[in-house]
Amino acid sequence: MECAQRGGRGFLVVRIAVGLILLFAAFAKLDGFRFDPLARDGLLALPRAQIAVIELKLFLGLWLLSGLAQRWARYAALVFFGMLAVGSLYMALEGRSHCGCFGRVPISPWWTFGLDVAAIALLAWFRPASFADLTISQSRLLEMAAICVLFVGVPFAGFFV
Repeated sequence: MECAQRGGRGFLVVRIAVGLILLFAAFAKLDGFRFDPLARDGLLALPRAQIAVIELKLFLGLWLLSGLAQRWARYAALVFFGMLAVGSLYMALEGRSHCGCFGRVPISPWWTFGLDVAAIALLAWFRPASFADLTISQSRLLEMAAICVLFVGVPFAGFFV
């Protein structure tokens, strides 16, 4: 019974919730995005680094929502949220009151660290019911690439036009 709850439907709920949180964070960060030369106090504050983070959030959020290659999406999300947790913890220990993870929405780095750790815990506990999705057909891989180009590449190119 416990294994049935940890896979399948449980992972579906976690996958959708984490994907929606990533998309919300990406769009909130995009809404609050600005090129402020005085705010460049670190590598991740540079505009190109912020664009890369926005794109990663968009890509991973769409990937999780798509349901394609669920095992690999789960691994990628675990690594990504691990990196976010380290960054949030660093900003919290540094004493910042706002991390900028959700754009203009003022959220403490401690809260985002907690959110990142919760996402890691849920993704570690729940897993896809079947690992049959390891072999992605070429057509599904092309579909995923087209979605990435459409939702990530086009807005990215728009920043430079």
